[in-house]
Amino acid sequence: MQKLLEGVLKSTTILLKDINLNEALSSCISLLAEAQNIDKCFIYKTNPEQEQLQYSYENKQCEFCVQKDSCNFDLEGISSENFPELFQMLFENKTYYATVAENSSTSFKAYMELKQIKACLFVPIFSEELFWGWISYIDCREIREWSSIEITALVAAANSIGTRISTDNKALALSETVKQLDFFIKTAKQAIWNKNLITNQFNYSYNWEGVLGYSSEEVTSSATFYKSLLHKDDVNRIETELKDFLDGKSEVYTGVKRMLHKKGHYVWLRYNAKVKRNMQGIPIEIMGTDVDFTDVVEKELKLQISEEKYRFITENTIDVISQFSPEGIYLYSSNSIKKVTGYEPEELLGTSPYKHIHPDDIPHVTQRHKEFVTNKISKGMIYRYKTKSGEYIWLETFSIPIYDSNGVLQKLQTSSRDISERIKSEETLKSALQKERQLNELKSKFVSTVSHQFRTPFTVIYSNTELIELKMAQTAMPASLNLSTYTSRIKNEVQRMTELMENVLIYGKHEANHIKKSIKPIRFTAFCQSFIATYFQNQPDGRSIEFSFEGDEQLVYSDEELLVHILTNVISNAFKYSVNKKSPKMNVEYLQNDFKIHVIDYGIGVPKDDVSQLFNAFYRASNTSTIVGSGLGLSIIDQFTTLLGGKIKFTSKENYGSKVTLQFPYVLINQP
Repeated sequence: MQKLLEGVLKSTTILLKDINLNEALSSCISLLAEAQNIDKCFIYKTNPEQEQLQYSYENKQCEFCVQKDSCNFDLEGISSENFPELFQMLFENKTYYATVAENSSTSFKAYMELKQIKACLFVPIFSEELFWGWISYIDCREIREWSSIEITALVAAANSIGTRISTDNKALALSETVKQLDFFIKTAKQAIWNKNLITNQFNYSYNWEGVLGYSSEEVTSSATFYKSLLHKDDVNRIETELKDFLDGKSEVYTGVKRMLHKKGHYVWLRYNAKVKRNMQGIPIEIMGTDVDFTDVVEKELKLQISEEKYRFITENTIDVISQFSPEGIYLYSSNSIKKVTGYEPEELLGTSPYKHIHPDDIPHVTQRHKEFVTNKISKGMIYRYKTKSGEYIWLETFSIPIYDSNGVLQKLQTSSRDISERIKSEETLKSALQKERQLNELKSKFVSTVSHQFRTPFTVIYSNTELIELKMAQTAMPASLNLSTYTSRIKNEVQRMTELMENVLIYGKHEANHIKKSIKPIRFTAFCQSFIATYFQNQPDGRSIEFSFEGDEQLVYSDEELLVHILTNVISNAFKYSVNKKSPKMNVEYLQNDFKIHVIDYGIGVPKDDVSQLFNAFYRASNTSTIVGSGLGLSIIDQFTTLLGGKIKFTSKENYGSKVTLQFPYVLINQP
């Protein structure tokens, strides 16, 4: 018995020490087991979530068991329903003693025999009057009987364990509360203070560093230090409010003040305090808190400034700023509406704008309003608005939604401006464009008609000139009557005029956008060879174009007819301006992404000052006055090259010749 009491005393001493609870319970188990000379001692802790018992601690010394671990009274995972008598007594804070021979529970008796247990004692552990767990004392060597004194001592040990558990729980809860309070004070930027009204000394909490930036070493307890931090405009008010509060003239001492931060700026603080009085009712101490709400004040100031700016803008802008209910009723309108419509803002409040909108525009405005409210589709709308004088003006309006915190539409805000002058200008421009379009069409028709009308007499003149030459060849005529010189002149001039009319006709079609592209695949080398044979095989002076190509030929997708026009003009010029010189050259260069066509002649070339003007319509170089030409050839080449997505480059040297380089993509997208 003496040994048991010593074990209980030692275990209680250990529980009083500031060590980890698990370590303390492990030591207690060992001490209690050794003091009783028993085989096993366990502490079980209840698991309220699963309503089961869970093994927690054990004394791992069991030298008397024949089979190691055979006497483990392991109830982990076993429900209280398996041994109702045992758990009922434990839940009622009663000890449970049992031997194999005396046990009335068949299942419990079978379990003890399976574990080779002779006797056991279960002592409940309660903490804060709640069942926490129990201690199991197991003897597997002999039938042991615990006396009432021993049981009392073991119950005392269990109570000490319960007390330690309760203490730890309270300490943990207190620690969490302190952490939460500390977190709240810091995050709330709140400092605690008190003032001894007898000694006039201040005490400040540690969080003054977080509020005003001063460390605890820098903060003094004198009232002078506190007063030195107050904004000069707040000193008298604060002292007056405090005096009225202490004299009982005011029930509360609360308000706002500005105090100087260590970094030099002022912080807005909201203060709140209570007074402590002695038995005679004399105030002896005042305790309060200061909460930093500078952010709130700054936001309010910014909001005030923003509102003032907004009000200034809305009242002075030429646009009309209005707000409507979701149903479309005027809630607000800026003063600028008077200048635009003649109405005072107050005249429109509570009314519908639809009574001012032109009847023909109401369906359009109604549809836009519905789209905006239902589908949140914001689009500008243009409509006619009837002013107070009865005249209609054109307004352009844009809308934005205003929602509450729950995402429910509260208002519609619109910005409208008078665009009557713009509409008038657009209509004038539209009329001018229409007239210009008609003029261009008239010009195109005129050019086409004149070209066709000239072509017929030219054909007649040319054919009759050929008949005259034929008649002259058949009739012997004196040399003085030989007309071949005159007929040759007539034919040359007819050809010149025909070329001019053809170029004018083509130029007119391009100007009127009547030329359409027809894209198709072209084997370009074969195309060039066929083109040369068709148009430039038999030149009057016996020359021919020298054709060559380099690189791997690729299929070209372009407009064949436009390419014929381009190459005809380029090569014709090469022959025309190189009479009595060697034959022109044409080279096709197949590159990776596009191909180039080089046409080179060795003729008269172009003076340096004329090169920049050559692509202008009807412009001819200064050294070509004796050569037939219309001045439209290069202009048509430039236009058609651009139409086919290409580029043109012209280089020349007077009296040495010229070079035209055309560059085209292999594939041209068929676009008008």
